[in-house]
Amino acid sequence: MAEMTEAERRKASLSIQMVFQDATASLNPRKRVVETIGEAAVVHGVIRSGEMVAYVSDLMARVGLDPSSRDFYPHQFSGGQRARIGIARAGSQAEDPCLR
Repeated sequence: MAEMTEAERRKASLSIQMVFQDATASLNPRKRVVETIGEAAVVHGVIRSGEMVAYVSDLMARVGLDPSSRDFYPHQFSGGQRARIGIARAGSQAEDPCLR
C-alpha cells in the first residue's frame, strides 16, 4: 500500500471492509435497511442516490435476504438476517462487491 497512488489506495481501502461480530449493535435502529446498506455507496460515489433501491436490492439478494424487506428496520430481522445485513453493508462500498 505504501507504493500505491492516492487513487489506488482509496480504491483498495473501499474494497476492504469490516464485518462486526455483534450485528445488532452495529446497526442503527432508526434507519431502514435500505439506508443502512446504501448510504455509504452513495457517499463514496459508487452509485447515485437514485440508484440506491436497485443497488441495495441486488446486494440483499446476493447475501440471501428478500429484497422486498429493504424498508424494514433492523429489529424486524432475526439475528442471522442482521448478520447478512452487515455483510451486505460491508460489500456496498466496493465498485464490484465479491459477495456470492
